[in-house]
Amino acid sequence: MKTRFILTSRNLLTGLAAAVLMLTACSKDDDTPQATAPNNFEYQNFRQNQGLNLLGNAFITGDTLRLTKNDYYQESACWYGRSRVKVADGFETNFQFRISKRDTLFESVWNGTRWTKGPFLGYNGADGFTFVIQNAGVDSMGNYGYEKLGNSIAIEFDTFDNGATYGDPDGNHVSIHSMGTAPNTMNESASKNFGGPVRLGLKGFSDISDGKVYKVKITYQSAMLTVFMNDKEVHKAPNVDLNTLLKLTEGAAYVGFTSFTGAAYENHDIMSWSFKPLQK
Repeated sequence: MKTRFILTSRNLLTGLAAAVLMLTACSKDDDTPQATAPNNFEYQNFRQNQGLNLLGNAFITGDTLRLTKNDYYQESACWYGRSRVKVADGFETNFQFRISKRDTLFESVWNGTRWTKGPFLGYNGADGFTFVIQNAGVDSMGNYGYEKLGNSIAIEFDTFDNGATYGDPDGNHVSIHSMGTAPNTMNESASKNFGGPVRLGLKGFSDISDGKVYKVKITYQSAMLTVFMNDKEVHKAPNVDLNTLLKLTEGAAYVGFTSFTGAAYENHDIMSWSFKPLQK
């Protein structure tokens, strides 16, 4: 598995020159991620992508973080790699995503000589992406992104129905998965302590693979983990104690995204991302 660490070094300046540089970096028109307080960061887009640790098939295209392209059997992770961030006392993270150019299904027709493309049967994109909190390491990635990634909790935006074997309700749902410090799993058995999967169609989001940009906010406060899409609450898990669920480092862990595709595919893009700890 190839690993790329993107970190742009800057010249060290002193005195007044350094102060001028800091004031310039805070310009509203600057896309460079800003750390306004310890553990806070914001990527208005990914044209400037210092501090990201890209694993597997993740890459930057233009001003977008592409977790996977629309190709078979891709898998990736992207962590904020400057440091662990505080999560135990509460946090808020916001990001925008877009899932597009999914695989399409056509009936195969035998014309007497060879198989040809027949009538259009439908779309078959896969497999979605996750926002993950983990303390396994900044270079860690599980199978299919987060499968078997220990010491982690994943908020999954799933776009493929793997059926009863995995406990999926459909190919358009959100769920929260964790096995504590043990290896995580895509099986919905890992979501039973967090309310199980939620069908996004019942929340007004009929198809998150439709190429539109969606806004997500995830908050963790007073032991409540809540997921919002386009300012609408779509999932809530009470009684979540990250301090006891995971083995953290002084209340801190790595945060980021994972994704994968299989025999079906689609682009999984993150357009912007911010994170800030919250006070108890």
